[in-house]
Amino acid sequence: MHPAPGRAVVIDYTNYGGKRAKRVVTPDGRMEWIERGQNQWHPDAQWLIHAWDHAKGATRGFAWKDIHSQRPATEDEVREADAKAPKAGAGGA
Repeated sequence: MHPAPGRAVVIDYTNYGGKRAKRVVTPDGRMEWIERGQNQWHPDAQWLIHAWDHAKGATRGFAWKDIHSQRPATEDEVREADAKAPKAGAGGA
C-alpha cells in the first residue's frame, strides 16, 4: 500500500542525516508525485515521493527506501504538525 495524493499520512522516516522520526505529509497532487530521480539530499537515483511536509510548511522529496511504515493521519495529527510550521513573514527583520 502507498499513500494516495491529497490524503495526509504519518510516515516513519529516516532522513539523509540518519535521523528517524514520524512525519505528517500529504503526497503532492501533481502527476509525478512519485518519480525516479535524485536531489541534493538524495544524490543517487532512486524512487522519491513528493509530499507536503506539514511541520516544515513546504514540499519535500522523501526517499521511498527510507520510509519504514505509513498510516493515515488523524485530523488532530495534521493540525498539530501544521502548528509547528514556520509562519509566513516570521523571522528577524
